[in-house]
Amino acid sequence: MPRTRGEQVSQLVTASESDTPEVAALRAGIAALAEGDFRRRIHEADLLVHLGMPDLGRDMCHAFIADHAPQVAEDSDLFDVVLSVAFRTRDLDGLADYLRTIYGARVEFRFESVENSFNMTGVVRWTLNRDGSAAFTFQDNIFVHPYLDVIVRHWGQELPLLLYYQGLPDVPPGEVLLSVEDHGTLPGLMYCGGPAPEFHLIPDPIFLAGNGYEEVKRTYGSPGIPWQERRPTAFWRGTTTGWHDCRGEPLEHWRDLPRIRLCELGTTAAGADLLDVGITGVVQVEDPSAVAEVERSGLMKRPTPWRDFQARKLQIDIDGNTNSWPGLFMKLATGSPVLKVASPGGFRQWFYDRLIPWYNFVPVAADLSDLLDKVAWLLARDEVAHQIGRNGQLLADSMTKRGEMVLAERTIRAAFAQAGADRRDAWKQAVGL
Repeated sequence: MPRTRGEQVSQLVTASESDTPEVAALRAGIAALAEGDFRRRIHEADLLVHLGMPDLGRDMCHAFIADHAPQVAEDSDLFDVVLSVAFRTRDLDGLADYLRTIYGARVEFRFESVENSFNMTGVVRWTLNRDGSAAFTFQDNIFVHPYLDVIVRHWGQELPLLLYYQGLPDVPPGEVLLSVEDHGTLPGLMYCGGPAPEFHLIPDPIFLAGNGYEEVKRTYGSPGIPWQERRPTAFWRGTTTGWHDCRGEPLEHWRDLPRIRLCELGTTAAGADLLDVGITGVVQVEDPSAVAEVERSGLMKRPTPWRDFQARKLQIDIDGNTNSWPGLFMKLATGSPVLKVASPGGFRQWFYDRLIPWYNFVPVAADLSDLLDKVAWLLARDEVAHQIGRNGQLLADSMTKRGEMVLAERTIRAAFAQAGADRRDAWKQAVGL
């Protein structure tokens, strides 16, 4: 029998008979790490939580944070695992200690139940107190969210911006809602949303986690692929994400998906020589027969590494569930002009007011009716296309993580101010003023 706790954990991890795909993947990841690799401890904690031993996993997570806070701060993958363990064990004390150690921020975490008609699962209430501390309040039902790890990871990736704002001098106290799903539906802060003035857009977590897409911009920058060596075609690859058709109506058939419509255009006589488009994976299609239909449709193509996107003279950007957060930014960074298909849902991100039609991107109708004409027009006017692409690249290059965090201060202040005004109006109405 193993005598130490470490030996007990090691034996438990290697002896488990669980055969779920998630657990198997976790165990394979642990096996790939050397015995002396400090990262094994947090991955073992994650595995123990998945095996139904949250107390042991929580204790190991606390100890790991205490011993390796600087390493966690430098490794986003480690931080993702810490977040997963913290939320799955419903114990965020260790996370609060970590934020105090790394950022000097005093943060409290709370959980509450809200009984109303709104779906509040993907909404976090962010409170700033007069003493400079803050609280993040999550809904109890977040633990049954089908994409728990995704929305928690996105919230965690957004923390540098939120804590930066918390640490600014003279920040007034207040409270605001932060939507942590693909798009916001309630007034407050969000990564993506419609044009309503009560929707306050801030840099998305993928932009922040990727340091403003620094690697992408460096790869596509000087020297990059020379313009004259790029193939004269309009390029797109992606999966079958999306909940609405080109009119913004709920989907009735997979062929109504805008991304499918785009790929079907590429198979027509008019589009075959102009478009290089294809589906790389079937997702969010639950009917197995429909999945098989997509796979047999002739629309599937192999994935293309993002480093090779720049080899085409034109790029196409089209919504999935919402805006393609990294998609548009990376395509702007290629220096090839982006044909952006209008969002049927009217979705926007924080920098869309800097997009200027025919200057740094080319607008395309949501129903794709003008796509082929605009592709042909650009290919026939090489210098114009090159300049539009260059302007788009300059826009992407101008946006840095630090710079966008500073610019976001005004947006966050406005969101807190509006939330405070809304609460005052509600109070006046309640008391009859």
